[in-house]
Amino acid sequence: MAHDVYDTVIVGGGQAGLATGYHLAKRGRSFVILDAGERVGDPWRKRWDSLRLYSPAGYDGLPGLRFPAKRTAYPTAGEMADYLEAYAAHFALPVRSGIAVDTLARAGDRYVVTAGDRTFEAENVVVATGVMQKPHVPDFAPALDPRLTQLHSSDYRNPSQLQNGPVLVVGASHSGADIAHEVAATHPTILSGVDTGQIPAGVDTRRITVICFVLCGLAAALAGVLLAGYSTKAYQGMGDAYLLPSIAAVVIGGTNILGGRGRYLGTLIGVVLIVLLNSVLSIMDMPEAGRQIIYGVVIVLMLLLYGRGAKTVG
Repeated sequence: MAHDVYDTVIVGGGQAGLATGYHLAKRGRSFVILDAGERVGDPWRKRWDSLRLYSPAGYDGLPGLRFPAKRTAYPTAGEMADYLEAYAAHFALPVRSGIAVDTLARAGDRYVVTAGDRTFEAENVVVATGVMQKPHVPDFAPALDPRLTQLHSSDYRNPSQLQNGPVLVVGASHSGADIAHEVAATHPTILSGVDTGQIPAGVDTRRITVICFVLCGLAAALAGVLLAGYSTKAYQGMGDAYLLPSIAAVVIGGTNILGGRGRYLGTLIGVVLIVLLNSVLSIMDMPEAGRQIIYGVVIVLMLLLYGRGAKTVG
């Protein structure tokens, strides 16, 4: 019986197993990844033909290697399988395919993993097999009319496997909702299950967020110009925390209040910076005192840069 010894044995060569292997490799640890599939990514290749991931490609990559697709695209199951296989090859991860683990036992202060006539001994074992490998079929399924076509989602590939007539899909989560949507194009379909809710898709949220921040900054800049901008008298309500962008428009823009020559570009850049900073600090739940200190430091630095630039030009 073959016997190998490692620091860590990873059971399962999917996303979690490969990501764990990546970090162990970076630390120079000895490890092996055991996977029952003949190729890395095979569980994805065995799903239905039309399956796509539920998250855009920008969030589907593993550590160290982005997913090779437009970040707003929704990859197919085959593309995900190929990516995982390429990931393992790219980082030369020690994946042993075609090895199904039979037992995992404790032996003193170490672990012993048995797979057929092979054993693997290690100080650490990471079980990364996932929860989607064993189909759940109700006990009463064999008692149903044999004329009915029964398929678990793990066996479904496309509507051509179904008979003519109505289709009942039991389970309204990811697989059930996807399959029901596809089958409904050719069969009367009923989807049975608890509503799990919906998430809007197809929106490049990062771009929308940046655009909204910039627009807010421009609006705040306009407020700064109107309230205090290029006048000889300061607006009396500048101490109000809600007018911080207006203050930034005045101070960073180099307005008449400072005896400087106001610039629209400086005003816009300064206020957009403050608005973005304000948003980031709000998300971080920064205390108000800490925010004011950071605002002050940023404004002073901008003034120093502005003054240095003005001297250089002169």
